[in-house]
This record gives sequence, C-alpha cells and structure tokens, in this order.
Amino acid sequence: MINLKLDRKEFFAVIEELVRSSQSAQYVWREIVYKSIFNMNAEDLDYLWYYLRRDIHPCYFYDHDGTTEPQPGHDDFAHALAAMHRGNRYTVMCQGPKQAKPHKYLCYRYNGEYRPLLNVGVTCKRFQPFDAVIPEEWIKVVGHRSVPENINVPDDKKAWWTELPE
Repeated sequence: MINLKLDRKEFFAVIEELVRSSQSAQYVWREIVYKSIFNMNAEDLDYLWYYLRRDIHPCYFYDHDGTTEPQPGHDDFAHALAAMHRGNRYTVMCQGPKQAKPHKYLCYRYNGEYRPLLNVGVTCKRFQPFDAVIPEEWIKVVGHRSVPENINVPDDKKAWWTELPE
C-alpha cells in the first residue's frame, strides 16, 4: 500500500488528470475518491465535491442540443458525488432476516436506495463497499441529517448543493 499526503488542491489535480487521461477512470471514483471520504475533513470534502461537480461533471454529462447525454463512467462519477455530499446523510436502522438485533448505519441515497458508508452500531466502525445497498424490507427507521452549508458553492450554483440526489 502506498500512502500519500496531499492537500485538497493537489488531490483534485490528481483526480482531474486521471479522469481526463485514463480509459479506466471509473476506478478513480470507486478506489480513490470513495475510499478517501473519511480521510477528509468537512471543508476538504465540500471543496472537492464542488470542484468535481463544476469541472468534471461536463466530462460525464454533455449538453447536446438542450439534452444531457451521459457518457461512459457517468454512473460511478454520480455515485461518488452522492456519497461525498455531506447533506446526503441518513442514519438508517435496519435488521436482516438472520440478525438478532438491528444495526445502525450512516448512509447516503443514490438511485433511490440507501447505501451504507459506515456501520456505526459496533465498537469498530467499518467502512462499507462502494456497491453496498440496504434492502428496503430490512429498513426499520430512517433519520435525515440537515444539509450543511458549502461555502465553496457560489449563489448562482446553490441548486447543485441543495437539490439532493435520489
């Protein structure tokens, strides 16, 4: 394993270069960005979210004659943005059919599903995989956390931050 220490501007520059020059850019979202969420403080996460939305979004969603055309890899990019968005946080209590007691997860919503980031009901918090989903029938209680302000988002782009992904 290689450990690098990058500030948020350096991290964004690395991501941007990988996305713009790599045929396997989707691995950037699964293996680098997603796995880095809990290594960033709130300010760094908000900075990265905004600049990815502003500068990288057009690489995956082209505007063509008034319609948006998704490009290859758009789903992993949108998924990573949803996971990074601090206002897209839910506390979900769920219980599977073989579980003796409910478990509590810190989740985000993407494609209409609750996706766990962390299992918070255990002594050792465990980061969850990129493709993990909590089945609807297991969900007992959902609590939504408030949408914090992102100081990086200018007034004319506030809808990007406040209109949460489904």
